[in-house]
Amino acid sequence: MDKSMTIYVSRSTDPRTAHIGPYFLDIRDTSRETQDPKGRQMTTRVTATPAELIAQITTEGIRQGVLVEFVDETGEL
Repeated sequence: MDKSMTIYVSRSTDPRTAHIGPYFLDIRDTSRETQDPKGRQMTTRVTATPAELIAQITTEGIRQGVLVEFVDETGEL
């Protein structure tokens, strides 16, 4: 697979974001080298169910020939 992406999962401690979900998924294109060592940011998603969203993104990525990895920065997944 020539294309790759990494999903970084973090948890918000800001109570102002509680209504949209506690987990942030920072989705990065890691297919080529960029100035940012994490890769080019494609989007950020907020969710209460990170495992479900990661599964959906991974399924679609595989369908399109993209290797999807994730990094759990929360220690919860």
